[in-house]
Formats: sequence, structure tokens, C-alpha cells
Amino acid sequence: MKTFRIRAVLFKEADWWCAQCLEYDIATQAKSIPELKAEIEKTLTIHVELAAERGHEPFAYLPKAPERYFQMYDAFERVNGAEDGTPIRSVKGDDGATKTCIMARFARPQLAFN
Repeated sequence: MKTFRIRAVLFKEADWWCAQCLEYDIATQAKSIPELKAEIEKTLTIHVELAAERGHEPFAYLPKAPERYFQMYDAFERVNGAEDGTPIRSVKGDDGATKTCIMARFARPQLAFN
């Protein structure tokens, strides 16, 4: 059984919470963190299921996220000394907006491929 390590940054823009996966350029948004968690899990599940239907490795054709999201993830990790799976506190960004980064790990077993 294969799992995929997918880190994500979660941050707020205006009234929306956004999630950007790092290893694969997959993003989603919702009005609350619980809704966002459900959305990102649904999005990742759909990617896995569609790949299985087509006989492809999940996420094989997706590029990684843009570098700015890796930098965001690394910056919050350095400031807070956190490890994967540890929520990160909110901080003010350069533009004065509150930025929150939550490190998340999503694991999904590999489906059987024909």
C-alpha cells in the first residue's frame, strides 16, 4: 500500500481560507478551516480515483506548486520551529494582512492499477 506525502499551506485571503498543496499544484478554498479540510480531502480523493480509473499513477502529471508556497511553508516552519502535522500560529504578512500557515499531511492508500 502506497501513501503520498502531501504538505499544504493554509492561508486566508479576504474572506476565504485557501489551501495550496506543495508537492503537487493542487489548490482549493472555503469559508472556514473545517470546510477547507473537507474540500482538500475531497479534491485529493478525486485525483486518486480518476487516476485509478485511467490506470495512471495519482498526481503523476501534476507539477509541484509555485516556489512562493514552498517559501511560505519554510518561513512559517522556521519562525515557529514546528514539524509536519503541527498547526502554526497566525502572523502578519508584509502587506499587513494576517497570514496563517498550517502544516498538513495527507495520506491516501494507493488504489490497485490494472
